[in-house]
Amino acid sequence: MKFDFRNQNHLLALFGALFILIAIPATVFLSINAEQTTRNPQAATTEFLETWDVGVPTAPLLWTSDKFDIVVDNVDGQLATDPTTHGPVEAAHGTDCGAPIGRTPDTLNNHLIPTDMGEAQFHKNNIRGQIFYQCNNHMMTVVKSGYSVASFMPRYLLDWSAGPAVVEFDTNVYSFGRLWWDTYIIPRDDALLNVELVDQGGAGEQYPRRGVAFGMEAGKPTVHTIDNFSEIDLFRHWQMFKEAFPNDPANTDPRIRRKFRFEISRTSWKFEIQKQDGTFWTFTDNFVTPLSFTSGLVRVEHHAYNPTKDGIQGTPWSQYTYHWDNMRLNPASLDHTAFEPGPHFIEHWGPDPNKVSEPIKINVTVAAADIKNPRLVGLLTSELNNCDVDPLNTSHWRQFRINGGPWQDVDFVKNVADTGKCNRTWSTFKNSVAVVPGENTIEFRLPVKPPQATWQRAMMKIRDVEIQIDPVGAVAPPPTPSDTTAPTVSITAPSNGATVSGSSVQINATASDNVGVTKVEFFIDGSLKSTDTSSPYSYTWNTTTSSNGSHTLQAKAYDAANNIGTSASVSVTVSNVSTPPPPPSGGNTFIFSPIEDASISKTQTSTNFGSTDYLVADGAPKKSFLIKFNISGLDNRTVKSVKLRFYCTEPSAYGGAVYLTSGNAGWQEETVNWATAPSTPTRLGAFGKVTAGNYYELELFPRIKGQGILSLAVTTSLSDGVVYSSKEASSTQRPQLIYTVE
Repeated sequence: MKFDFRNQNHLLALFGALFILIAIPATVFLSINAEQTTRNPQAATTEFLETWDVGVPTAPLLWTSDKFDIVVDNVDGQLATDPTTHGPVEAAHGTDCGAPIGRTPDTLNNHLIPTDMGEAQFHKNNIRGQIFYQCNNHMMTVVKSGYSVASFMPRYLLDWSAGPAVVEFDTNVYSFGRLWWDTYIIPRDDALLNVELVDQGGAGEQYPRRGVAFGMEAGKPTVHTIDNFSEIDLFRHWQMFKEAFPNDPANTDPRIRRKFRFEISRTSWKFEIQKQDGTFWTFTDNFVTPLSFTSGLVRVEHHAYNPTKDGIQGTPWSQYTYHWDNMRLNPASLDHTAFEPGPHFIEHWGPDPNKVSEPIKINVTVAAADIKNPRLVGLLTSELNNCDVDPLNTSHWRQFRINGGPWQDVDFVKNVADTGKCNRTWSTFKNSVAVVPGENTIEFRLPVKPPQATWQRAMMKIRDVEIQIDPVGAVAPPPTPSDTTAPTVSITAPSNGATVSGSSVQINATASDNVGVTKVEFFIDGSLKSTDTSSPYSYTWNTTTSSNGSHTLQAKAYDAANNIGTSASVSVTVSNVSTPPPPPSGGNTFIFSPIEDASISKTQTSTNFGSTDYLVADGAPKKSFLIKFNISGLDNRTVKSVKLRFYCTEPSAYGGAVYLTSGNAGWQEETVNWATAPSTPTRLGAFGKVTAGNYYELELFPRIKGQGILSLAVTTSLSDGVVYSSKEASSTQRPQLIYTVE
């Protein structure tokens, strides 16, 4: 495109903010030769609930549960290195589970984490148990390290296939730049054990194939949408909780917990955070495209990243701890039963096909008839001397066997090359296996050297291994017959050859399938305009945003097997009278010009573009623009219409969505940038196709109808960006807001 500003390379923001919820067993990983843990899973339910209401212990207790999976990772190999640097962990509870006496470190009121504990010793000695505690009817996590993560996941599957589902829990609102929590909702088949982001100092697997993540990124409500291993959409509110509510004592007191609620459906989300008065700070939006999954496992990660560097000691008795209560997933059902060995950490050198690793022994404590869909799950990493050597294991150089059976290649869940990284990080593997009731022995080997490798010897490490099966007592569904029949779909209105005009032309379609239709998509000139998931299928077309002349309509229908049926094309002619210039102000019409406007760029977060004579919205690289009006002089007259007008200078198939910005509208066009821009929680409408040289209007009434400062943002998800004239442009092309009153 012709503006340099629009042609900047797009840099994805991979800071994996987000959020929290659960808790998890501290004693589930015991020594390899120690007694196995026993699992007695609950029956499948329509709701998962954990309240931690077990009374008030006389001292903090190590916490365990058969409802959760747990993974702990510490990149630097130590949880608390030099005590003179990190100091003791003040865990906001005394040895009697009461609050600390004061804000001065007092070893009588601290949970202490062992110092100088290397990675292997950490896992083999079950030190992870000293991270999770049962206290006064709630659970507490303690993480303190150069970089560490304590993650926990209910063994329950959240399901929004029949309507919205909710994740809800109570926890602390405070966070710091190097101490935070986040939460991922990931489809079962894509679930990773170690979703850490290198951008945050970690050495994890990065984003899963698909997922939704939510949380408080540096104290700001944040929602990420993930597809094809990349972030495709990001919502981040411009204001921190402590900035929006500076007088809330929960900002500094770990004894105070607030309720966090995340509602998810296939097409939208809602994120709510409880305030001091019991009401909720609420954010809601639609996903850029409907989610391709309708259920997911929920994993929470509590992070610490060189926390002492950010001066957290200003509130020493809250540092390093979070406190959890009243966790609910609804609807949800038991996803799997797990059998775990004792503490284990395998270090195995190769290549040598005859050299076998130390065994891991796992006791399966159910009858053979109850072993359904068994799989071996765990984490594996390989230390290499050069980058990205056969990460997909195509050279068959990482293998395992169970009970002396045939050797199998390790299958990674994230089965894509993670290019540009040396020493492939801890990666989740999952293999279907044959297991027996009682003891099962798992061994690993490095039989060959990949042809790409420059090293002579290599080590692989294995940890967090378990055998999973489908829930005991669950009835396996009958096999689904193969469905290869595509749906049929046709457009019933408008008719082929029709002439249409106006802002509300109804496009109707009928669809049928031998099993069932899951959705119908509507296309205009090959561009997807709308998706309808229930009959009758329809889309309201605002033809005033399309050019006069011939246009082609088409519909596609989908079924659960992803068979696609395509309708015959329907050709229509748009014939609209060109929008006349607005009448002069006076009488019943008020025309307001913007007092501020500016474009902002995600790839140039600190750059201001307020002086340009154009406004840009683009999906790749990501750009949006802000505009502000001062509405006055209506004298309590009744508002009948509020139209937003832009003059297009570069066309697009989509003119952008208009949002009402939240919080203080005090941004200034000469200083605002991506990093300081307000958030956009409320969608007001959208422009359709726009062509250069024309004004386009969007009706904002009745959502906008008052006086005062009106701050708006325009954004788009399409890489086919749109350009409008700004207030610095010619007087005949400037944006306008037109009020009609009576």
